Amino acid sequence: MKKYILLLIIPFLSFGQDYYVPQSTTDSEKKPIISEELGDYYYVSNHPKSIYNFRVKTPHSFNLSREGRDNTVIKVFYKYIESRLVEFSIAALKWEDFPEYQMFLSMSNQEIEDYFFKLAKDRAFPNEQVFFYRKNGLLWTIISSWDNKKNLYGVSAMTYNNKQNIGLSVISGVEGNQKKDIKNIKKIIDTFNYN
Repeated sequence: MKKYILLLIIPFLSFGQDYYVPQSTTDSEKKPIISEELGDYYYVSNHPKSIYNFRVKTPHSFNLSREGRDNTVIKVFYKYIESRLVEFSIAALKWEDFPEYQMFLSMSNQEIEDYFFKLAKDRAFPNEQVFFYRKNGLLWTIISSWDNKKNLYGVSAMTYNNKQNIGLSVISGVEGNQKKDIKNIKKIIDTFNYN
């Protein structure tokens, strides 16, 4: 079962888990990838990839890019920092659409929350930080990571229930200020509402 759970989380992260190599600049000197200012609401309504209708604000200055190209990504937004592409995506994974995750359909929301809390808490990747954030009755798992070899930085936030997983993520080739990016993705989570 643990193998399947890792398969669930990996698509949202989109990169490997190499050991952390310190950069020449400190985190406080780096600029956040996710701006403090928020953009407009994006509405997910009657979308085939999501059971629920919901809305969430996008980060400021991200432009609408495209529809998702897989079974989970709903919408992708983009901007450029230092001539490098930065993407913000909204995703949903319906358990019923993936046989390997259908076991969650028979679990209570609390059992799923406890399961993912334990799974994320037990992760031990040196280049990764895991946080938990509860807002409006939802537990969000927030993961930030920097892959030095691939120059790939990401901040992902996921919430789960017994029907589906909803994820918000930012992926970049520029390492951001993790502390500020975590704070700013929490601001985005604060705008999340089921319609």
